[in-house]
Amino acid sequence: MEQQQADALALVAEAALHHGINPGTPGERYQVVVHIDAQVLADGDMPGQSVLEGGARVPAGTSQRLACDASRVVMRHDEDGRTVEVGARTRTIPPALRRALHHRDQTCRFPGCGLPFGQGHHVRHWAQGGPTTLSNLALLCRLCR
Repeated sequence: MEQQQADALALVAEAALHHGINPGTPGERYQVVVHIDAQVLADGDMPGQSVLEGGARVPAGTSQRLACDASRVVMRHDEDGRTVEVGARTRTIPPALRRALHHRDQTCRFPGCGLPFGQGHHVRHWAQGGPTTLSNLALLCRLCR
């Protein structure tokens, strides 16, 4: 019951964002900071960190789903954990491709779902070599991703 209530709340919030209740800018509706090692992002069974900004552990699969269509900043650290390089922010699905995806799919593509909103997700994750092309993307709602 608790999970169903949490899912329902998330759907209400997502519907509000998609229907004009303080939607913010399309590219940055909300921000979640997750620190995940590259090897964990590519393979959730590898050792390494997958934690929220405050230090709470996040399952590797959750980090992979969050990273599928999010802005990313790659940070490199030395062996003592000090940041030695910070890359530019990148986005995995460019706006033109995102528009084409929404036009093609229109609803969540998970079999049997069909909710009228969702986010782009890679069929084969980019961290595992999946290309960011229309043929490798699907629109999925929060519940089905």
